[in-house]
Amino acid sequence: MPTREILSCTQILFFMVLTSFMIHHMLRVNIAIAIVEMVVKPNTTTPTEENFGPKYAWNEREKNDLFAWFFWGFLITQIPGGRFSEIVGSRIVLGLGILVASVATLLLPLCCNVHYYLVVASRFCVGLGLGVHWPAIPPIAIRWSSSATARTMFMTHLFAGSLGAAIVLPVSGHLIAYVGWPSVFYVTGGMGVLWSVMWFYLIYDSPGQHPRISAKEKEILEQKIRNEITPQVRHIPWIKIFTSLPVWAIVVANASICFGFYIIFNHLPTYMSSVHNVEIEKNGWISSLPHLGRYITTVAVSYLGARMLHKNKFSTLTIRKFLSVVCSWSAVLLFGMEALFGYHYYVTNFVSITFFLFLSLSIPGMIVNILDISPAFSGTIIGFNQVIVCLSGITSAKVVAFFTATKQSFEQWRYVFIIVAIVNFVGGLFFLIFASADVQSWNPKENVSQKKNTLLNDTTSKDHEEF
Repeated sequence: MPTREILSCTQILFFMVLTSFMIHHMLRVNIAIAIVEMVVKPNTTTPTEENFGPKYAWNEREKNDLFAWFFWGFLITQIPGGRFSEIVGSRIVLGLGILVASVATLLLPLCCNVHYYLVVASRFCVGLGLGVHWPAIPPIAIRWSSSATARTMFMTHLFAGSLGAAIVLPVSGHLIAYVGWPSVFYVTGGMGVLWSVMWFYLIYDSPGQHPRISAKEKEILEQKIRNEITPQVRHIPWIKIFTSLPVWAIVVANASICFGFYIIFNHLPTYMSSVHNVEIEKNGWISSLPHLGRYITTVAVSYLGARMLHKNKFSTLTIRKFLSVVCSWSAVLLFGMEALFGYHYYVTNFVSITFFLFLSLSIPGMIVNILDISPAFSGTIIGFNQVIVCLSGITSAKVVAFFTATKQSFEQWRYVFIIVAIVNFVGGLFFLIFASADVQSWNPKENVSQKKNTLLNDTTSKDHEEF
């Protein structure tokens, strides 16, 4: 008598996709907390081996370049990652991507002892490996189920990634305090390698390739896939996309909010240590709170946006603009508050946590707006958006390095917060003026209504719980 499966192959795939985003953010954010104890403090002049591990005499430019070079690697593999996933399969592309990033993370402490440029190369390789992540998810998801499930798997990053960061920051703080900062990279890198091994063993690109799938599940999946409308390969109107103001409204607003996001994501632990003198264990917990808040609010806020659409009391455009502008301009107020009163420890905590709570509004606001204006080319626009967001991350690191090059003080950081406030004001205003919720003229007309109705039904489905 055959044994009953505890989890179906589809459920295992979904679980592995969810945990992949947790691993992704762990490999990204680990250096944000570790670098606090990796670098010689400003009031000392020589590297030491005391307390939390070896320390290095890197200046502010060198410290922030470690964040910038991650984004350069991340940017390079965005488009190739998607294309190779379509050709050779996401199993190989995503598995190797996480594995490369994990091995580079494991080698980072050794690189620190050899030469600074090897550390830069390590972070660049982490970016290269993780850059294939987002574009690798849709190809494998659509081979395993309906397009609704594909969207669900892709959307898991919005909460799973934040949960991963919320876990790794306090754990890293304790690891640094009791074992030393190299342990942070060994633990997170080791988890990434373990995840890659499990991925290669458990996951296959399609039900037909899976050696352990049940006949019943395989039949159900293949029937769903046959019932899907297969989109025709179309010529992509690059010029019209790149000159579309509604597209740029989304990209500019998202890049501006991500500019502030990466300031908090990458530099909050350093700021808490240098300005507020927070010890490393407490620093980890404090730095995790914004991510935990984002995890809790993301699904609730997205569901609220979908319910507002179903009530038909407001137009789609009104909802998109309202949520996006509140997201952007709340950042203006919060970072303005930090620039004025950030020398108070509790103000910084309030600002960082509240900013991440409002950040959730970007999902039903500017992000989902991509599907409003062009269902057919939403993947292309998402890729374009990702490239600009990467450049925003690079710029944020350069801005921090410029203003804190000589001194890590509140007075220097104040200029950073003022710039973040200005950038978000401009981004919100640009979206308010130029955003649209209408399908654009360059989007193919066939099946537009059917696709948008399917999306609306899917996003409020209790089975998928995307929103």
